Order: sequence, then C-alpha cells, then structure tokens
Amino acid sequence: FTMPTDLSFDLEQDYMFPMGHTVEMVRQALANNKFFTATVFDGSDDEGPVEINSFIGKSVNPMKVIEPNENLDMGLLNNKAWKIRMAVFPKFAEEASADYEMDVVFHENGVISDMLIDYDNFSVTQKLKVLSPVKDQIDRKSCSNTAY
Repeated sequence: FTMPTDLSFDLEQDYMFPMGHTVEMVRQALANNKFFTATVFDGSDDEGPVEINSFIGKSVNPMKVIEPNENLDMGLLNNKAWKIRMAVFPKFAEEASADYEMDVVFHENGVISDMLIDYDNFSVTQKLKVLSPVKDQIDRKSCSNTAY
C-alpha cells in the first residue's frame, strides 16, 4: 500500500481517532451505557472515517475466560471487562451494510483479550497470547523530534 497523492479528508469536530474511541468505550462501559456510536478515523486506507456502533453487553470475569500462560501478565487482565459487539460501517458509502462486525472481550484498561471478526465470507478469531507491562525505558535522545 502506498500513500495516495492529494488525498485529504475534512474531519468534523466530533470525529475520533482510535485511541479516543478506546477511552470513550471504557467510559461508556463504566457508566453502564449499553449503546455507543462514534465516527472514527484511523487513516489506514483511502476510504475515510467509519461509523462504529457498539452494544456493550454483560460484564465478564476475565479470570474465567482467559487461558493463563507464562507470557500473559494476568495482573493486567484481572480487571473489569465486558462482552462488546461492534459493527463497522463506511461513513460515506451508498450502501448501509456493515463492512464487518466484531465480538470482543474488552477490558477497562483498553486491552482486548478475545476477538471474533465476522466478514461477509469468513471469520477471524484472535486470542491474546502475550501481554506484559511497558517499561519507561524510551531513549529520549533518539526520539528528539517526539513530544512527550
């Protein structure tokens, strides 16, 4: 994939980037809201923003649904989590069908430990296999153009 030339999108003020969407999903789940809709732009393609409709289901006990292994820091997963169903729609498409839908186990720290993605003709299952805390060992001199 190469960056298209002269591609731009005018994003409205209420559009979110993926990290903002994750933070708001946590807020919505903690507030016991069941439905959340947002327009998200991730810049990963030339299609523009998508609308994500989410149904926040029952809370789940992560310790009962995650198979522990030596590469998973279970302390990072032993927190509130919910089953969430999301449908992703192209914002500017003429047809009103979802590009794909996802079932996830979504944790209050933003981690997704289990995911099923349903496309029209196939599905993909993803299970978290490795998780460890990020250590603050960034070499700030080598990242001199980065704001912290």
